[in-house]
Amino acid sequence: YGIRERAVGGLRRVYEWLFEGSSRILGEGGRLVMLSPLRGLVEGAWRRIQGLELLKRRAVEIGGLKAYIFLFAKR
Repeated sequence: YGIRERAVGGLRRVYEWLFEGSSRILGEGGRLVMLSPLRGLVEGAWRRIQGLELLKRRAVEIGGLKAYIFLFAKR
């Protein structure tokens, strides 16, 4: 299902940058929804960045691949 590429510096930094940017851009109560099969990587990056609260996490199966939907909100 598509071309797989590696992010320069690794995906951990990509997720950290996403959370850092979201923390700056979102207003109070603003929400971020993410879909990823990499639960540990997403949650690890989220724990390092303050300002977003994890409201919900749901496991879903997409074409035989287990992925997670995350709902975050700015505090």
